[in-house]
Amino acid sequence: MICKSVLKIISKDLKMMQRNKDISLRFTKHNSASSVAGFLDFSSYIGSALASVITGIVATRANWHVVILLWGLLSLGGVLIIHLSQRRTKDDKS
Repeated sequence: MICKSVLKIISKDLKMMQRNKDISLRFTKHNSASSVAGFLDFSSYIGSALASVITGIVATRANWHVVILLWGLLSLGGVLIIHLSQRRTKDDKS
């Protein structure tokens, strides 16, 4: 039951993300597209660096089952954040 609703939310959000492919292009009218693209790139590098360190620490102190559970929870949290931000954006437009 929960899995079906989560998959429904994920597919809905992925469809919405496909419509909004290039986030940075939305900022061209403000002359800040390259700044937004750079910030998103920087954020992805920081996130991947932190993920490898945190994964190593958790795997050493606990076990790999906890690491996989942590990855799953963080992924669900990300989907929830995207879903809520898309709803807010849609509400602001109407």
